[in-house]
Amino acid sequence: MSKVKTNPTDSINYIPASSQYAPEFGLTKREYFAVHLMSAMLSNPEININYVSFAVDAIKYTDELIEELNK
Repeated sequence: MSKVKTNPTDSINYIPASSQYAPEFGLTKREYFAVHLMSAMLSNPEININYVSFAVDAIKYTDELIEELNK
């Protein structure tokens, strides 16, 4: 059985071909992962918040997560 790759630009929601919505409707997997990673990082009250660096880190970690999922 071959492994299905995680495409970061795929929508997080399954959208049938007969749907009125285009396949790119909604958040991509990359955006969805980044939102959850940033939320988790910001939930720590001990951290001095720098939103720009948190956003950059969340995207970096997201890309690393997707890379690992595709191994």
